[in-house]
Amino acid sequence: MSLYAAGSGYTVVAGVATTATAPAVGTGLTVNVIAIGTVGRVTLGNNSNFYKGDPITFKGCNEAAWNVTANILATDSLTTFDIVTTATLTAVATSSQSATTLVDTTQNWATNIYKGMIVKIDIAGTAPTTQFREILSNTATVLTFATATAPTQTSRYTIS
Repeated sequence: MSLYAAGSGYTVVAGVATTATAPAVGTGLTVNVIAIGTVGRVTLGNNSNFYKGDPITFKGCNEAAWNVTANILATDSLTTFDIVTTATLTAVATSSQSATTLVDTTQNWATNIYKGMIVKIDIAGTAPTTQFREILSNTATVLTFATATAPTQTSRYTIS
């Protein structure tokens, strides 16, 4: 048995036995309801194959308590899962992308170290695309390139 989705409003109890229905006999299984803290529901923009227990790393959020690695507590669809969090605010990305920039606030690149190199940008979604662009310049956290389809918060990139 696995947790399908976390929720709220449950009473903390230990050892509650279920009862079997005919034709089975016995008590079925025993359920323990425990308090784990605040549960965050994460909704993705595209399908994933995440499973209970998978580690997920959050970066670039508005509240530091979201910028952690957490294990998935429960998943009930291809686009939603639950994690335990100490965050008190809704997670919001602190940076925005544009048609000429890709922002990665987790980086600390040397200025223009990637100038002249190629960035491959994979954009997921209902109309996924892959783009290759020459990097015109970079700062510690921003790559600048010629106009492209704006990356999203779920885009992946590689520099070569």
